[in-house]
Amino acid sequence: MKRIALVGILAVAVGVLATGPANAMTGGTPARSTDAPWMVGIANVGDKPGEPYLQRYRCGGVLISPTRVLTAAHCLDYAALGDVEFHIGGTLLSGDPGKVVRAKGFSTHPGYRMMHSPVDPNNPQADVAVDDLAIVELARPVRGVRPLPLARKALQPGTPLTVYGHGITAPPTQTTTYSDALLKAGLQVQSSSACAAEDKSGAADDPSVLCARSADPSGPSACPGDSGGPVVAVEYGRPVLAGLVSSGGEIVGKECVRGTINEFTNIPALRDFAVQAHPVWAPRLSSAVKLDGTPAVGKTLTCSVPSWLNPKPSKAIEYDWVHRKTGSDDWYFEIDGAKASTFTLTKAQSGEDVRCIVFAENQGGHTEYLSDPVPIH
Repeated sequence: MKRIALVGILAVAVGVLATGPANAMTGGTPARSTDAPWMVGIANVGDKPGEPYLQRYRCGGVLISPTRVLTAAHCLDYAALGDVEFHIGGTLLSGDPGKVVRAKGFSTHPGYRMMHSPVDPNNPQADVAVDDLAIVELARPVRGVRPLPLARKALQPGTPLTVYGHGITAPPTQTTTYSDALLKAGLQVQSSSACAAEDKSGAADDPSVLCARSADPSGPSACPGDSGGPVVAVEYGRPVLAGLVSSGGEIVGKECVRGTINEFTNIPALRDFAVQAHPVWAPRLSSAVKLDGTPAVGKTLTCSVPSWLNPKPSKAIEYDWVHRKTGSDDWYFEIDGAKASTFTLTKAQSGEDVRCIVFAENQGGHTEYLSDPVPIH
């Protein structure tokens, strides 16, 4: 449920494979196709034609208007618009992709930040987030799907909630995968003091955090992969969006363990941000990043960045260069010390593919753009 693999191609050494706050549910039950038509699946765009949706899945989200999706901010931190796609209404990650739409902009809450787990402070996968909310503006309206309205009232302890997600269903192992079927689970709102008694990071006391757990000590909990998915309550007799999955038991050392606390994005507290008419969009490029120069040992390549759309990055642009053996399916790894817009190729890159990554930031969030790979001879 923490930081998400941005493009699904880099190695852990580049810091893009970690999933941030929460994943699928342990103890969940299959949802019907009519239960959550506003459910959104966020996936990395495939590197190869026909790459299965299940292998590219990234996070959940929820359609709140024909052109707007909400998700957890950590799901899109350092993402690039061209590298993610949004699947509306599908209930399976295989053979049921839903309506696929790209985005034209996203904006993260200005207060978004990660806080270290009190039991595992050196593990970024155990971090907990506050103000964990991002707005996504879709490139075209979604027709034929009724959006989910946002809750207006603060939720009181004991309020029943239904959580939806495609996350894993048991503590993670090397063979664990996301749930093909959309799952749902019932939880109850808890007081912030109940969460704070277990999560001593301070996040539980933040008004942007909604605490929940099962009434059954062995009941369901959110897991990695559920991040960004909808947390639904009933208000005036209709379902409303009460929260988004942000963190689960990993913050107290119980990742995907039944009966643990869950900390969600508190939608009533952040409603004004979610429905604002004119968000500040994270940095966006007008076209693709390219590599200029001769791709040969001893020659210099330049990471050529096109113009930025408004608003432009407000902080210095950063670069990384990555490599892997040409024709392999291995992960890309960082090239040590390659942090400038130019890079002179050495014998170490002979027979390898090389790419550059551009990082940028403004008030709307962080983005990451990659060039196409270039084989070095």
